[in-house]
Amino acid sequence: MELQERYIVIKYKDLCRPATSDHHSSGGELYIKDALTEREIAILFNLCKKITKSRLKRGKKEIEALVIEKDWPEYKPTLALLSARVDKALDPITAG
Repeated sequence: MELQERYIVIKYKDLCRPATSDHHSSGGELYIKDALTEREIAILFNLCKKITKSRLKRGKKEIEALVIEKDWPEYKPTLALLSARVDKALDPITAG
């Protein structure tokens, strides 16, 4: 099975990073926005909402997905399971 780039995935922690111990917060965790500004993050979320609205208008469902990063131990076994299922579905002898 050949993997395809079909989705854009952004990890929340990549939008902002936890503050170092020399930063103090009054309750809760302190995050520093360094990848994007607060305005850019708001724009990004609004664009995502707009895309979701468009999908729903076209009769499609909202995307619910499972993301498994390559460095996780579950990645290779999950990929192997998906590959086996897809390859079997594509095989004209077993698919029919």
